[in-house]
Amino acid sequence: MTITLHLSRSVQSKLEALATRNGLDIEIVANDLLQQAVEGRTMDIAKTPAPIPANEKAAAALRRIAQMQQGMRYTDGSQTDRFIREGRAGAMYSDDSAE
Repeated sequence: MTITLHLSRSVQSKLEALATRNGLDIEIVANDLLQQAVEGRTMDIAKTPAPIPANEKAAAALRRIAQMQQGMRYTDGSQTDRFIREGRAGAMYSDDSAE
């Protein structure tokens, strides 16, 4: 069923803030709140926990790794064990001889 609601600016901004805080679409939050109200349950918007923020240090590290790997050949890792054994035995490699 589709329902059209005319909300005050205050209610609309609180609904938008709640949706943003939880990373959800405003329609999903409005639907959940309406269902809770009909079922007699209450939800205090002010007490809704904020989502866990992204780990910016880890994201920054992954971006640096991606930048360092630009232009490098892709390898599937199937030769990794061989390279490790040879390296431990004293073999030397450069970028163009690692095949």
